[in-house]
This record gives sequence, C-alpha cells and structure tokens, in this order.
Amino acid sequence: MYKKSPLLVDGIYAPLAKNKDTIDLENKGETVVLDLQKKEKTKGENEHLYKKVVIYFSVFFGFFFISSLLFPAVFEYLQKGKVLPGVYVLGEQMGGRSEGELKQDVRTKLEDNRFIFKVGDKEKTAEFYEMGLGIDYLQLSAEAFQAGREGDIIKNFQTRYKSFAYWLSPKYSARYLTKIGVNVDYSIDIVKLDKFVQGLSSEMNVSEKNAGIVIKGSDVEVIPAQYGAKIITDSLEQQIAQSITKLRDGDKMVLGISTEQVMPSIREQELKDTISKAKKMVDADISFVYNDKIYALKKEEKASWIIFEENGNILSPKMERKKVEGYFANVGKGINIAAQPKKIRVENGTKELVQEEGKDGLEVDIAKNTDLFIPKAENGESATIGIITRIVKADVKTERVLVADWARYIDIDLKTQRMTAYENKAPVFFDAITSGKNGYGTPVGTFLVYSKTRSQTMKGGVPGTADYYYLPNVQYISWFNGAIAIHQAWWRSSFGGADYTWNGSHGCINATLATAAFIYNWAPIGTPVVVHY
Repeated sequence: MYKKSPLLVDGIYAPLAKNKDTIDLENKGETVVLDLQKKEKTKGENEHLYKKVVIYFSVFFGFFFISSLLFPAVFEYLQKGKVLPGVYVLGEQMGGRSEGELKQDVRTKLEDNRFIFKVGDKEKTAEFYEMGLGIDYLQLSAEAFQAGREGDIIKNFQTRYKSFAYWLSPKYSARYLTKIGVNVDYSIDIVKLDKFVQGLSSEMNVSEKNAGIVIKGSDVEVIPAQYGAKIITDSLEQQIAQSITKLRDGDKMVLGISTEQVMPSIREQELKDTISKAKKMVDADISFVYNDKIYALKKEEKASWIIFEENGNILSPKMERKKVEGYFANVGKGINIAAQPKKIRVENGTKELVQEEGKDGLEVDIAKNTDLFIPKAENGESATIGIITRIVKADVKTERVLVADWARYIDIDLKTQRMTAYENKAPVFFDAITSGKNGYGTPVGTFLVYSKTRSQTMKGGVPGTADYYYLPNVQYISWFNGAIAIHQAWWRSSFGGADYTWNGSHGCINATLATAAFIYNWAPIGTPVVVHY
C-alpha cells in the first residue's frame, strides 16, 4: 500500500483535499491513494471508442455513397427492354411496358379516344384511323424507350431516382413529381381525311328549306323558310389537326364544328306575288258545258290542283296536269259512248266472213280539254268552257279458225308406208314415205294442215346421246299436228321400207324433195290429213 503523502505542486507540498469518503477512511486509520494510472487508462479507452465510431460512420457513409452511385445502374439493368416508370404517352403512365405492350396500349387508347363531332343537335362519332390519322409506332417506341435515358450523367442520375419513385408509388409520384412526357408524332392521309370530311359534311349539314305555300281548302298559307348550316371543311380539317395536340394528353376530343349559315333562295318576303296569283287562280269562276249540261268547278277542288314550282328564287303557282286530266276522265264517264268492235271470222287463213259490223264510239278528249283549261286557270280567268270530244274508231276483232275442206285430203297409211293425195275423192298423187320409229310413232287420227314453213333447221334430243339430231335446211314443211309435219328428208336415200320401225323419224312424215314440195304447194291450210294403219 502507498503511504499517505502530500501532493507536490510546483515544488510546494500541499495537503490533499478531503471528501467524506477520505475522512471515513482516515477514521478507520487507512490511507487514501489517488490512482493516477487508472485515470490515464480510462482516457485511452475513450479515444479508442471515438476512433471506432468514426470508422463505423465512415464505412456506412462510404457504403451509402457507393450504393447511391451504383443504384441507377442496377435500376437501369432491371428496366432493360422496358419503358422507364414515369414516362407518359397520351396522358397515361407507360412505365414497365415492353415494345409490344406499348404499341397495344397506345392503339387501345387511340381507339378509346374517339373524336366526337357536333353540329347543333347532331352528333357523329369517328375512330382515329377512320379520319386518315396514323402513328409511326417504331419512332414512338424509340422515343418512349429513350425517354429518361438520353440526358447527361447527372440528369440521368436524377431521372433514375424519379423513375424509382414512380415504380414504388405511381399515384403519389404523379401528384408531386414532374412527368416525363413523350410527344406522339401523327401522320395525316390527306386523301382519306378529305373523303371523311366530305362524308361528314353530307351527313351533318343542315339543309336550308325555301319558304313555301300550302293551300288548305281554298285558303292560301305560307310555310316559313328555314336557314341551313354548312360545315366549313377547311376549318374542320384545321380543327382535327389542332386537336391531335390535345390528344397527346389523353383528352377526349369533342369538336364543335364551325359552320356557315346557308340562306334559302326563297324567303317569305319574296312570295307576295306568288300568293296573290294563287288566290286569283282559286277565286276565278270556271265551269264546263256539254249538250247544255253545266259542270261547275268548285274552288276547293280547283285549289287542290295547284302546285308550286321553284325557278331560282321564284315560286310559281301551276296547275298539276295529272289532276286536271283525272277530272276530265271522271267527267267523261257520263259522256263517253263505247265503240262496238267489228267481228271477222277468218277460215283457214284466207276466207274472211264479217260476223258483226262495228260502230264508232265517242269520248271526252282529255288532252285537248286539259290544254284549253290550264292556261285560263293559271291566268286566273273566269270562263265557261265547252267540253271537247272525239270519235273513237271501232276495233276489229278477228277470229282465226281451221275448217276442214274435204275437197282435198291426204291419206297416210303407216302399215304400207304410203302417202296418197285425194282431190274430189280421186287419188291425184302418191309416194312412199318413212314415218316415226318405235318409241316415236306417228300419232294416228284426223288432223288439219294448220301452217307451212318453206325451210328451217330441225334439232332435238340431248347432245351426245343417240336421240340427238341436228338437221339444217329441211325443205317444204307442212305442219298438221303440233310438232308433227310432212317434210323433205335429204338425209335418207330410200323410203317406204319396213326399216322405219328402227330407222324411222321422231314422229314426222319423211318424204323426198319432190313429194314434200308437191304436198306443200297442193294442200292449202285446212286440208285434212288422215293417219291410220
């Protein structure tokens, strides 16, 4: 233990100050020793702790500083191939989109943001592409992906942190941070836009309506004119082009279309003369007379015939011709006398017999009466007009009949394949013939020659089959039973044989040129033809 000693200060010994603990120790007879070495040890420990704190803070801030420098590069790597958060296109935040997603979102937004055109109460909605507007998606993608990446190091450093904030909280970032906007460059197909504008004009234009006149009963009333509205197409194209700028911010496009007033060519003040003339036409007293019978024309009926024709800015009252003609047609019902036709009976095409003599009729001449009435009515003249009539010639009705004339007849024996011509019951000509084959047999019975053909082409059946035939220039044809006739058969070399059953005709009577010519010239229309076995 150390002995109690005074403290030497500047060569002078001084007693140590006593505190309560020292006095207590002294009372116990112990000596208090100041441990200076312990104090020196505590001071060293404090200095060591300070150094450690400085080192820790240096490491922390160094790490934070290096991380701050490295963060933009790491964030850029994570956003590779994507639009940076905080980049806006058409008013919408496009961060995190790939090229394909960006294109699809822009297309969808453009389709959603349709243009709405308004003219008064009319409204027309049009799609973006319908108006000839387009976008270069490759350029848009390039600009969107470059946004926030094109600046210097410091600017890009700031942009990365701003994008990171948008990535963490788009809602609050959009409220407090500046947006990175990408301008969308549009293309305009002028031809397509012009076509759209013209179509819009035809649909949205409000047509002007001229003042008019309507007659109710015998009263003449005015229909007020209506002013029209015409789209100013040049202005509309400018509005569309200007509105594209607003569309970049994602706005809805509602365009109030500029129009110009279209004045009607005929207004109320220009109808004074027309009204005066129409009233004069209505008030004029016109009647018609026929055989002392008076046909009074009522004002209301006459007024119903008046129409108004536009000629430039003039409205002229006219009589509607069809209605006037209808009036005279109705009057004619009590005047007309129907013609009685002449009836003639023609036998065998040559012999005419008058069955009933005709009688001419009488009818109101609608055209002439109308021509006479209209000028007087349109001039507002009062008059009594005689009704004009005309003679109606009687028609001729002809009845054509076949009458058997047995002074001459033709006998065809299918069994012997022989044809004989009789006159006054005596044979005057005969020759061999070939009739219809099996399946196409010549019908039996008594018939009359009803027509003749000098020459024609005969054909029938189905092409490419055994039944098909095409026979040009067949001479001297005498028809007696529908499509059955006596005619020349230039394709045959013999007639009258039994081979007709399998090598015969399709029903007709085949003959030589001379035989066919004799029958053609000898047998008049109406000559009986008797076919039998």
